[in-house]
Amino acid sequence: MKGPKERPCWGCTERTPTCHGDCPEYLGAVERETERKKAAHRESRGKQDYIETKKTAIRRTIRGVHHRKEI
Repeated sequence: MKGPKERPCWGCTERTPTCHGDCPEYLGAVERETERKKAAHRESRGKQDYIETKKTAIRRTIRGVHHRKEI
C-alpha cells in the first residue's frame, strides 16, 4: 500500500486501536496488496529464470568451442 487513497483507514471515522484484525475493508486491502506483490514477484522470477537459462546455454556453447579439437 503506497498512498492514503489505497489505505481504507485513512480518514475512517470508525477506527480503533484493534480494528485491523477484524475490519473487512482493511483485510481486503491487505489481500489485494499481497496478491499484487506475489504477481510482481512471479513476473520478476520468470524473467530471472529466462536470463539464467540463456546464460547457461551460452556458457555451454563457449565451453564446447574451447574443448573442440582443431583439425
